[in-house]
Amino acid sequence: MAMSFKFNILPILNKSEAKWKKFIKRIKFPKLSKKAIWGLAIGLGIPVYLIGLVIIAWYPVADDALAYAKGAAASVQAAQKHMTEQKFRTALSDLADVSVNLEGLRVSLSVIPKSVRNFPIIKTQIDAVEFTLDSSSQLISAMRTLTVLATDILDPFLKNSKLSIDKLPENVRREVLKKIFESPPILQGIRAQIGLADVALSQIPKDGVLSIVQEKIDPLREKLPQIAGAIDSAIPLAEILPLLSGYPVPKTYLFLLQNNTELRPTGGFLGAYGIMKLKNGNIDSFTTDNSYNLDVRVKKTLNVMPPLPLQKYNATTQWFFRDSNWSPDFPTAAKQTMWFYDKEGGQAKLDGVIAITPVVIERL
Repeated sequence: MAMSFKFNILPILNKSEAKWKKFIKRIKFPKLSKKAIWGLAIGLGIPVYLIGLVIIAWYPVADDALAYAKGAAASVQAAQKHMTEQKFRTALSDLADVSVNLEGLRVSLSVIPKSVRNFPIIKTQIDAVEFTLDSSSQLISAMRTLTVLATDILDPFLKNSKLSIDKLPENVRREVLKKIFESPPILQGIRAQIGLADVALSQIPKDGVLSIVQEKIDPLREKLPQIAGAIDSAIPLAEILPLLSGYPVPKTYLFLLQNNTELRPTGGFLGAYGIMKLKNGNIDSFTTDNSYNLDVRVKKTLNVMPPLPLQKYNATTQWFFRDSNWSPDFPTAAKQTMWFYDKEGGQAKLDGVIAITPVVIERL
């Protein structure tokens, strides 16, 4: 048999409300005298008054700090402008001014007493500014070192903007390559300073930083990874560029002239080749020849089984220099072409391989 059950909560709530009203009426709140009200007002006002005194007392310090910050910002903008214009020596002077202003800002903050610094909101802002200062100082130091290096390397070109490296006297060209060759340890030091700048930036409090402070930090956060990436790219380039250019010792390269209208994995059929000798950034000699002139020498003596696709689709029974660039992996193909060049009687002692197509030449 089905049963129905109803529960009405309203009478209970009404009774509870009546009991609470009786209870509240029994509570007697003490009446505050005028003297007590004045005491409370003074008690609440003292901290506000003290903070006001602190602001008045330390306003000159804050004013100095602001002046140094503005000075640093103006010098940074000037340095960026002069670097863009390749006025590196003027940019160095600007960066020196930045360092002076940053140090002045640091000194201004250091005279603020602990009693003031320990106010939670003030402490957060000062910590943020000081860590930003540490980061900026490392970055500016790195940029000064980089600017000195750039000025040193580019000095011949700064004196005459129409000069190119091939038009430099050999002794000057050699000196430029020498400076690039010796630059990787300097670049690694610069990269380490940028790393320290990033570490300092990571210590800035994540919460409680006022927007007026945060908006000065955000651009630095965005720029640091870009600068670090640029230096990371420059280090291997500085290590390899002089070596490829024939400094400190001359280099000899097998130069592959590939016909891209007849497809091969590395870019085209190897119809011609050259031997290029580089010394101190200059082409010392460059000779070319038909690939078949190498192959014909060993047509009856060199028996190397060609790759299966050449056998199947090209009816090739012997593998020669002209088809040696078969692998799509260029380092593998380069080693294979050097091997065939040597086996077919090539006389030059090779240091590497360079491959181009007519399209590359057209676009130069």
